[in-house]
Amino acid sequence: SLAATPAVRVEFASATALYAANRLAIAGVLLSTLGLFLLEQVGEQVQIAGHTLGVATLTGLGLGLSTLVAMTSAPVLGGLSDRVGNRWRVASGGLVPDIAGFSLLAIGLPLTTLVGVPLTAVTSGSNQSLATALIGDLGNAGRQSRRLGVLFTVGDLASAVGPLLAYALIPWIGVKSVYLLGAGLFAAMFFVTLRRAARHKRQ
Repeated sequence: SLAATPAVRVEFASATALYAANRLAIAGVLLSTLGLFLLEQVGEQVQIAGHTLGVATLTGLGLGLSTLVAMTSAPVLGGLSDRVGNRWRVASGGLVPDIAGFSLLAIGLPLTTLVGVPLTAVTSGSNQSLATALIGDLGNAGRQSRRLGVLFTVGDLASAVGPLLAYALIPWIGVKSVYLLGAGLFAAMFFVTLRRAARHKRQ
């Protein structure tokens, strides 16, 4: 089996859920809908500092900025989790920018969008690396490859389902409400990680 004890099974399931939620909301929903969202909010073109930018260019700039933020924050939060020792504690704190970012996107104003997009990137990379590290912390090298295989498969499935789910919901509730659901998903994971962090603190 992938986990030998109930405690390890819960740890494995929680880390996998963290990884899957991140892939579903970021790689699945946000990346596939950001262009549509910006088109609805600003139209086909927008004037910035005297320059006219098309929505495709604006989307590319937003995603590029998000990638840079994720590249910077992932090693910082990963190193912090090594120093703190309780990775779940770092993961719970790291989910706050995701909740705030999706909530700001759901408001749909230019300023909230400008702040919300990079906020979602703060922990998009670190959530994945922390989940992988949590799997590694489970020990038993003989099971690690299988566990990581399951983790990555679930993550790939979540990122594939994300666009389908988002575009199935958008005609009914709109993009902003889909982002609000994303904030709710990360809020649920926040309480999961808090519970895991508290349990590790007692050990």
